[in-house]
Amino acid sequence: MSSTREKVDAILEEWQSGERNRTEISRRLRSKGIECAESTARRIVRELIDDGSIEEKIESLFDCSGPIFPDKPTPEQVGYDQDLEERIQILEEENTRLKSQMEWTTHSAEHDLSGGTATLNISDLHFHDKGHMLSCFNALTIKTLEPIRHFAPRKFVGIVNGDIIPGRGIYRNQAMETILPKTDQQIGAGAFKFFEFDKSFEKLLGNTPREWIFLKGNHDYSMGEPLTLKFVTALRMLDVNARYVGDVWIQNIADSGIHNVLFEHGYGASSYGPTSNKMVLETFVKIVDFQKRGIMIERVSHGHGHWQVVGIRRGTIYWDTTGGLQRNDRSSIGSNTRPTGWILYISTKGSSEILNPIEIIPPEESLRADLDDPFLEERNRKDASRCLESFGELMREKNIIADIKPYSSNNGSDDNETR
Repeated sequence: MSSTREKVDAILEEWQSGERNRTEISRRLRSKGIECAESTARRIVRELIDDGSIEEKIESLFDCSGPIFPDKPTPEQVGYDQDLEERIQILEEENTRLKSQMEWTTHSAEHDLSGGTATLNISDLHFHDKGHMLSCFNALTIKTLEPIRHFAPRKFVGIVNGDIIPGRGIYRNQAMETILPKTDQQIGAGAFKFFEFDKSFEKLLGNTPREWIFLKGNHDYSMGEPLTLKFVTALRMLDVNARYVGDVWIQNIADSGIHNVLFEHGYGASSYGPTSNKMVLETFVKIVDFQKRGIMIERVSHGHGHWQVVGIRRGTIYWDTTGGLQRNDRSSIGSNTRPTGWILYISTKGSSEILNPIEIIPPEESLRADLDDPFLEERNRKDASRCLESFGELMREKNIIADIKPYSSNNGSDDNETR
């Protein structure tokens, strides 16, 4: 093994012969049997081309009179080209700028970003499935309200991208795992659950226009019969401003101008991404067809895969996917490690653009409370019973359903009494 002194002498010899390229110097040394890495040659050559005599530089390399590692190294000794204080100042300014950008996106002063349009995208709720993630749903609701409170929109739209309830006949032996086997029970209990969810937004937004748009998911069926329209009808009976739009919907999420998002529940499966190849290909075909009709698409958002991802760019289109709220006990553990959550789009007042989409994800303790709970099914049974009973009580209050009342003696003057 060549000593450092041998390497320096050999490099000096090449240097004095007129060679300045460190790669060539390193090659020549190796041809002479002297192993010298290119990085070593670079360091010594840098010493040689600095101000001062070559001899002084060489002597300084072997000056052992002081400590090998100085107590206070200079910026040049640790690889900085500028003064250390100057470098720190630059980094602090960069950090301040990044913080400013983050605050502009999510925490700016209310007069800067308030009064626009907020669009919330959720999917795959699976209300009262035995694996519905109750803790995560409650945590997501609370976390969603906070940015909406801050941005104080003048308009709110919620896109519910399918799979609201478990459905019936979706997969083999599903009836053995379903808490509410009848779909009218699923609709009643799920509608009341969503009614409570909507009330939390009503409390926050007051008279701000608020609408929920429902798409059909692959679970929103009963033995092949679609159920989403019935679910929306139940919500409207509870005075929730909801409407059903079918399988595909285009929503303009801009406060002013056009920023179209194509919403669809989704289909197919992929083990390495949130969107199946089949859906990607067929969605682009739809986008081209919409473009021919003069409808330009900026983003695509879907659910189905229970795999939360925001902002995957395919071509010129951004793709978002929402996470699911169903613990899957029928598949490998990998499916339950996919990120869950919702997406909030904010378009500021008068803007045709949106801020960076806000990912709303549950805290780790809520996630663990659902994924690790051996009695999650029992918690859902209790909640399903509460919601179904409460739905019936509201229907009676609104006189949409009625009981046969016992006859009382009042000379037949009360027409509401039934004999």
